[in-house]
Amino acid sequence: MKSPYLIRIQELIEEAEETDYIMPLWLPYLPAIMIGVSVITLATTRVIIESLVKRRFVVLPPMCRLTIMDYTRPVPMYILSFMGILILVLVGIIGLVLELYVLYRWIKRRNDHFKRTHRLYDNVIAYLRTKGYEEEHLLRLTDILNDMREEEIAKNAVLWIVLYIVFPPIILYIYHFLNRDFYEHERREVRLYSILSKLLHEKVPEAYIPEFERRIPSRNTILYIVLSIITVGIFTLYWIYTITKDPNEHFKEHRKREKNIIEALERLSAS
Repeated sequence: MKSPYLIRIQELIEEAEETDYIMPLWLPYLPAIMIGVSVITLATTRVIIESLVKRRFVVLPPMCRLTIMDYTRPVPMYILSFMGILILVLVGIIGLVLELYVLYRWIKRRNDHFKRTHRLYDNVIAYLRTKGYEEEHLLRLTDILNDMREEEIAKNAVLWIVLYIVFPPIILYIYHFLNRDFYEHERREVRLYSILSKLLHEKVPEAYIPEFERRIPSRNTILYIVLSIITVGIFTLYWIYTITKDPNEHFKEHRKREKNIIEALERLSAS
């Protein structure tokens, strides 16, 4: 009969499809792209219409329909300007909603991934106890897991979004903890996988887990802020890229190593 711990470990590994959201790299840039395209389109349209008006090709009737005819009266350009501003406002609102959605998904996937991995390692340690591992051998794994739980506390995504709306500069701190927390989380996991692999290998030589490869580099928040200021915000585009890409790469590595974990534990179970 299969151990309840093994069943739960398998379930937690399968939950990665939901918790470890691999975000498209283009998604965080979509709001800025929308606004940029709208501004360019409206500006181009205005220039074209003004050019046609000067050549007496266009008149704008009260119903705001453009028709081709001889110019007979002044075109109320304020209507066109109002419509342009209205479109920009609507696009801006949609862009803001998308930006807040991305921010929410960034924080949520951080919380979901940390919570799932804590449960996963908790069940792995519990299963090793049932296989006769003494507590002193599991102590290092337990210490790392306790460290994870203390340092990787869930962040309230809705609260941080509200704080961002009220005080936009706080986004810099959000960028900071998203970079830092995943880096520290991965650093702890590298140690945990190394210890786990040795423990399994001691009892069952075939139960080997390859080393967890580091995917997230250390990023200096102060340096990133300075570069963002110097480049008048252009460097922020790269910063956003790292916040999206680093966890994506971490999740991909996780999926490979978690398969190794269940395979190694099943070999241990069969021994």
